[in-house]
Amino acid sequence: MEDEFISVAIELGCPILSQKMDEISATAMWQESNVTTNSQRFIARHLSDFFGNRFIVPESCITKLGQIHVPPKSDSIILNDQNIHFWTKPSDQLLTR
Repeated sequence: MEDEFISVAIELGCPILSQKMDEISATAMWQESNVTTNSQRFIARHLSDFFGNRFIVPESCITKLGQIHVPPKSDSIILNDQNIHFWTKPSDQLLTR
């Protein structure tokens, strides 16, 4: 059943085991799920051992992405008598790094 699922997914253009998650998606996944670096290593190793394939780019790619981090700029605005806080990242810095 699992082999059929994978072969049908590949035929439909869903690269389940033939493609690795890129560093931007992997970083977002780990950060949003609040998984520590040590736990990331355990999870990645177990997935790799079980499926015989890596699903995520190496940790060095994720670390390299963090080195070009652009810090957010926070601000606030009053709208309808409510103070709304927000943050932005300057797009010109994101593209030139």
